[in-house]
Amino acid sequence: MTQEQRPTFLFISPVFPTFDGIGVEQRAWSHLDALCSIGDVDLVLAMTAKQVSGGANVEELRTKCRSVRIVRLSPSSKLTSRKLPGLTFAIRLSLLWKDSHIVAKDELESFRQAGAPLCYDMAFCFRIRNYPVWQQIQRHTGVTAKRVYVDFDDIESITLARELPFLRQRLGRENSIVAKLERIETLRLEHRIQREADLVSVCSDHDRSELLRRPGAAEIAVVPNSFPFKPALPPSPESGVARIMFLGALSYPPNEDAILHFCDSIYPLIRRELGDRVSLTIVGRRPRPCVQELGGRNAIIVTGGVDSVEPYYAEADLVIAPIRFGGGTRIKILEALSYGRAVVSTTIGAEGLDLEPGRDLLQADSPEKFATACVELLRDPIRRDELATSGRSRVLDLYSRTAIQNKLTAIVSNLQQAPVETDTSNPLPFDLTHSTKSFSEK
Repeated sequence: MTQEQRPTFLFISPVFPTFDGIGVEQRAWSHLDALCSIGDVDLVLAMTAKQVSGGANVEELRTKCRSVRIVRLSPSSKLTSRKLPGLTFAIRLSLLWKDSHIVAKDELESFRQAGAPLCYDMAFCFRIRNYPVWQQIQRHTGVTAKRVYVDFDDIESITLARELPFLRQRLGRENSIVAKLERIETLRLEHRIQREADLVSVCSDHDRSELLRRPGAAEIAVVPNSFPFKPALPPSPESGVARIMFLGALSYPPNEDAILHFCDSIYPLIRRELGDRVSLTIVGRRPRPCVQELGGRNAIIVTGGVDSVEPYYAEADLVIAPIRFGGGTRIKILEALSYGRAVVSTTIGAEGLDLEPGRDLLQADSPEKFATACVELLRDPIRRDELATSGRSRVLDLYSRTAIQNKLTAIVSNLQQAPVETDTSNPLPFDLTHSTKSFSEK
């Protein structure tokens, strides 16, 4: 294939794609890397001012992509209304179908003047939030695409529904109602994408089955999360203390809830059995004070963000994923198994991963059963090694980054080869206000 024949992709991401970042950043990187291998990619990072100020290695992305542009998102009146106590719900209800973020007009004009192709072979929206961003780009610049592919990753409306019962006390009554509205808005956007996009993807067969129950013409593909190959670490050094590790971005509510629940309801049961011969290390970015306060008692260490997670895996005997809500699949479970560490997870924590409980990892949901599983493995290094070896083999077979990227490029190639259907029923496919029927009317 000559350079002129390479397809052109517009990749819109709400995060900096990173090879070894948190889960969502790794998934974005894997997709971006795959598309760059078969075509020319213009990367648009659609981010709020706060995200941009966080910084990232944009230069590395520029060596991979044909162009990289940061497009600033501004909060709409829907989000700024949260600053009006007592009126938040009423205002949010009146703005129910309005987009949460809008692309700054000067950013759109700059995008148009940059000489972007008038028609891409494909617009690739990473996560559903970027579908309205893509439509705003269409509306204000005239840029179009022959195909539109939206990667849901997980099904956010399901994640929000699971999250609400656990966060209701922290949110308070009014914000809990607002959270319910956000879930309705998210569900509506998911339905809209399934009607309008050519293809959507999710990270598991479980999530695909959920989407197949909904109406919509879009094809639904499964593109699992992946993890790059890592040499298995040797057994952790003998120290006389069994070491448990939890790893995950602690600004993510399911992770914060998981470790607080573990320390409150599960870890004391483990300590009852093992006493001072067990310790817990909590590794993850941006822990709130409620997590930081766990450190320094009962042999608990809270590290915060770290430059490399490998040294912590090297010292760990067991990795835990006591997740009680959330969606998608856990890259951190793939990571732990890839490093050769045994895992104990809840059912939701391992949801969507093609791993066999009892062979590749242990699963338990009640505090008592979770603690029992941990104690069993901490006392039995041979059993730990059996689980870790089997789980690692399964991850390398099914979730290696190369295999998943090959699957994505095959999906994209097949979509490009399919005949393009011209739909004249909606002369303004980028109109953000069309289709305001309730779900029961669709």
